[in-house]
Amino acid sequence: MRKKTPNIFSYATSELSQDAMFAWLISWSAPEYAAADPELHHIGQNFVRLLAGKDSDFKIASVEVGRQWENIDIWAEINDNTFLIVEDKTGTSIHDDQLERYKSTVEREYNGKRTDLCYAYVKTAEEPGSVLKSIERYGFRTINRAAILKCLEDYKGSDTLLISYREHLREIDARVNSFRSLPEKEWGWDAWQGFYKELESWVDIDSWSYVANPSGGFLGAWWHFVEMEDCTMYLQFEQGKLCFKISYEGEEDRSVVRYRNYSKLMALAEDRYPEIRRPDRFGTGMYMTIAVVDEGSVFGERLVDFDALTAKLMNYEALIDECANR
Repeated sequence: MRKKTPNIFSYATSELSQDAMFAWLISWSAPEYAAADPELHHIGQNFVRLLAGKDSDFKIASVEVGRQWENIDIWAEINDNTFLIVEDKTGTSIHDDQLERYKSTVEREYNGKRTDLCYAYVKTAEEPGSVLKSIERYGFRTINRAAILKCLEDYKGSDTLLISYREHLREIDARVNSFRSLPEKEWGWDAWQGFYKELESWVDIDSWSYVANPSGGFLGAWWHFVEMEDCTMYLQFEQGKLCFKISYEGEEDRSVVRYRNYSKLMALAEDRYPEIRRPDRFGTGMYMTIAVVDEGSVFGERLVDFDALTAKLMNYEALIDECANR
């Protein structure tokens, strides 16, 4: 088998590298480059329309693009009245109030100058739905890897940079979607992100992200928070392991609260769900695992069956509801 040629984006993995790629592609949308490479110009124009939320009728007569103005990743003045900013992320996410600050900066700077102000948030890795909703509330248009790939798929030219970037996104896509073609034990980090993203369309996931701990951390997902008399009980995936957890901030001894809820849960689960077991060790923090279901019982040995998995998770949700009513 012929070995793939080196891809610059396997090494240029930072957000600054992707910023440069996006700014370069936006620049190609300018009319003065139409004759130099008509195919690349066409893709550049479609990319600008994607970022700005414009349809194919939006004409691009002039473009000036730049980076890192007031900490904004990419900005572009388009025609006489449109101003676009792009917040670009690869593996990280939003922090503090950065989007609100960027929007306020643009509105202050362009007050009375331009009225068509466009805000784009681009993430080429996976992003929890809860985060995307918060971004959209700030007035930012969210654009994912699939949308960018769809835009770039039309390119039939020979520009090595664009082809390399497109291949880079395809490789990410393959890793993320590998949860569909591999058993759970063979999933990598990207596959777990893809799984959680898909699970959001089956189960009402609250959110998912990296959780640090002394063992190196894990990619977790949590949902179905139900108030008990003395705590909140919920479900959490810790990659392969599914945990029944409680959160408690009261004054009573935490071990007492933990054992009381563990006993209640196990009494209800004993005859119906023998796969639910006591954890190897009980924690003593604010968030405590009171029972677990091992990965073999959750996923089995074959490819994930979302119908069967969802039915199982709904049973566990109902079990928590029973605990609350007992």
